[in-house]
Amino acid sequence: MGSNPEQRNKTRFKHVSPVTYEDLERGIYAASKMYNYSVGGLYFESDLELQSGERIFIGIENSPYAKESGIYECYHALIKWRKELDHSIYRYGYGIQYCDPSQDSDKQSDA
Repeated sequence: MGSNPEQRNKTRFKHVSPVTYEDLERGIYAASKMYNYSVGGLYFESDLELQSGERIFIGIENSPYAKESGIYECYHALIKWRKELDHSIYRYGYGIQYCDPSQDSDKQSDA
């Protein structure tokens, strides 16, 4: 069995693009930067201190998932991990996993 130090199931692709962290409940809207993505999530850097396990909305300018270039898309995601950065203009790096939209609709209908 091969070693997988990053514990990833999906291949990452390099894609640098502005992203926006959105917390509508607290009224926080902050610019950040995405550096890579996979089918199930992405890595971004930000000055905001967010917590592992927190659910967020992340907007991606020039989304790599869109069928056309230059498209802005927004995703509901779970913060899987955070690390402090030493060699970046940002303070923190985050790995996020996209939430299953069907789970979100189930929670709304149960409320």
